[in-house]
Amino acid sequence: MIVALHEQTPVEEEQKILDKNNVKVDKIIQLDMDKMNVQGVPTMLLVDKQGKVLEIWNGRLPEDEQKKVLAAL
Repeated sequence: MIVALHEQTPVEEEQKILDKNNVKVDKIIQLDMDKMNVQGVPTMLLVDKQGKVLEIWNGRLPEDEQKKVLAAL
């Protein structure tokens, strides 16, 4: 799993939050979200190994949608 942050968000700060919540990630990267056309925060993308976007979730999700995201992982 890769976590992408806004380019102004400190990686160390986000890593602490992930660690506190026992979320294991392979890599944290910083991106210019405007160039990625991100419409809301948080935005999650499910991408396959070929780089194809399979699913996009925008904004805070209701609990039932959160379960769908976890099931997709």
